[in-house]
Amino acid sequence: MLNHDSVTSYPHIAPLIRAAREHSGLTQEQLAERLNISKRYVGRLETGSIPSVDLLFTLVTALGIPGDDIFYPAPLSDPYRAKREQASRLLLRCSEPQLNVVLSVLTAMLENEVPQGIAEAAANTRKTAGGERSIAT
Repeated sequence: MLNHDSVTSYPHIAPLIRAAREHSGLTQEQLAERLNISKRYVGRLETGSIPSVDLLFTLVTALGIPGDDIFYPAPLSDPYRAKREQASRLLLRCSEPQLNVVLSVLTAMLENEVPQGIAEAAANTRKTAGGERSIAT
């Protein structure tokens, strides 16, 4: 059971639920039908009522909200949030060998030990009218 302290620790849940519902193109009534709850309760969830753990899990699943967004929200001012979310979705599709490569590259980049070839490719990426294009051969 959530106590008062834990409720005040997650003020981002209500706007997150609303944003995810709107992003999914659902009305409050449609979401209520999917969750087998009243439209009024959906409205309350979007204005600050905290759902039970069971309902929270159902909401997260129904709306495709990453669990980390519930318990470890990124700061709203994070200018790279969309890119982080895209990377997260792509990582979910990787095989174990692919994940090992990604982890090795990220570790090297963050330790300023970018492997030969990657630094050159990154340096050769230029903005074009159609977006980013690599000019590496």
